[in-house]
Amino acid sequence: MALIFSDDVDVPNISNENSDMNVGEFDQENIEKVENTESYDADKSSAENQTSEVDIQLVERIEQEVLTSDQIKASKDLNLSLSSFLKNNFKIEENTFSKKTISTGIDVLDAVLGGGVGMGFVQFVGPPGSGKSALVSKIIATGQRKYPGKFIAIYADSEVSMSTDRLAQLGVKYPKLRPYTDITVEKVFKFVEAMCSFKENNPQYLDYPSVIVWDSLANTLTEKGIDTEDPNAVLGEKARILSFLLPKYVPKLERYNISLLAINQLRDKIDMGYFKKPNELKYMGEKVLPGGESTKFNSFQLFFLRPTTDLKGEYGFSGTKVVGKCVKNKLFAPNIEISMVFSFKNGFSNFFTNYELLKETKRVKAGAWCSLISMPEIKFRQIELAKIYKTNPKFKEIFDQEVKDAIKAEFIDKYSTKEPDDDL
Repeated sequence: MALIFSDDVDVPNISNENSDMNVGEFDQENIEKVENTESYDADKSSAENQTSEVDIQLVERIEQEVLTSDQIKASKDLNLSLSSFLKNNFKIEENTFSKKTISTGIDVLDAVLGGGVGMGFVQFVGPPGSGKSALVSKIIATGQRKYPGKFIAIYADSEVSMSTDRLAQLGVKYPKLRPYTDITVEKVFKFVEAMCSFKENNPQYLDYPSVIVWDSLANTLTEKGIDTEDPNAVLGEKARILSFLLPKYVPKLERYNISLLAINQLRDKIDMGYFKKPNELKYMGEKVLPGGESTKFNSFQLFFLRPTTDLKGEYGFSGTKVVGKCVKNKLFAPNIEISMVFSFKNGFSNFFTNYELLKETKRVKAGAWCSLISMPEIKFRQIELAKIYKTNPKFKEIFDQEVKDAIKAEFIDKYSTKEPDDDL
């Protein structure tokens, strides 16, 4: 039976007079116990945070029931029967196109993209000066070198800001390209249709990737928008047209191995009415993408860039570091942040981007004099790094191997989409 005391009842002293421990000692011992418990709880919480991701994955894999060989065979047979039924009776066939990519020419970026930009609608988004146009130009230049005489590229420039000479400076010179500047939203998709027809009539180019650059989606008007004098008459016109054209042409982009690289901008979000619309992509904050919702839904990859630290001549050129992440990616895990080195003159540098990765992963001892951790006998200043790389074959070999190991450890192994074994 429990005893309940009211506030006006004296509680009798039940301490043991014969006990060797007085009240003060009892309180001190309890304080120490509480402190020890809090310390234990803190250590336990830290350990739980470190292993929580592993534990979740392990639980998920344990909870998955392992099927017997007969059950697996029955599942495959059922799927084959359904596929055959759809093909024979409704003329519906499964997708047989392989997921090809075009290298960006930047090893770290290729790793987080899943091999490069995919065949489909790909967006590059960021503020002015983040290197969007330079990045898509590097993709064209990389394709020209990898597939000489087989790589087809078009540069549609609605901003009228790119020139043949600037493209050549960024590496697009095999051959040099002349940008198309008389651009509307509808005409961009005429380019897609024309390239599909060209490949259909010239099947020797079908298996090779091609690129159409759209610079930029935000700045491109519709045909009606060019003709009208009243901006209110075309309000929402671009989004409406894109919501129709993108789903129509995305399958063709994949079928004919074409990557439509669209440069886009971020605009301030204006909420009207009583209810505020939630942010859909984590990185965007209080921003929206011009072009409507269809541009997000139909993006095969959506890569966000933003400039951070200016380079103060430490590598021998003027430029900046650009941080990027692929916030939507159908080839690899999204939201992996990387840092790239951007030269204002020559665009993105794969070599110095790799060097930045080695510094971030503690494979380079940086300072007034730098050295590779695995090759400490060679000291260098950062401004002389490229010269040592070109003139010392042993240094080049170890540098390249360190880059491969860092990419494998930091991206491939950590974020691999390889399916776990069924027996684990």
